[in-house]
Amino acid sequence: LALHDVLPISETLIKGVRRIENGTINQIQLLFGKKLSEDAKYNLRYNFGFVWSPEQKVWQRTLNCAGTSAADKFLIRYTPE
Repeated sequence: LALHDVLPISETLIKGVRRIENGTINQIQLLFGKKLSEDAKYNLRYNFGFVWSPEQKVWQRTLNCAGTSAADKFLIRYTPE
């Protein structure tokens, strides 16, 4: 890709969580409307491989099949508090 090419960003809202496929930075991102419980943070990090991005203010991981699958599996199990 040339530097001027911009990859698409697609977004869906699931259970109040913005699920963002950010091709520009090659990340799948989850944006929650409020602060998560410690259990939810632990689950995202250690069971689904997401990391907190202070710069983006989202939970994210590499945008690939494993990343999108992890996001979908987390959101299926996630219960907003």
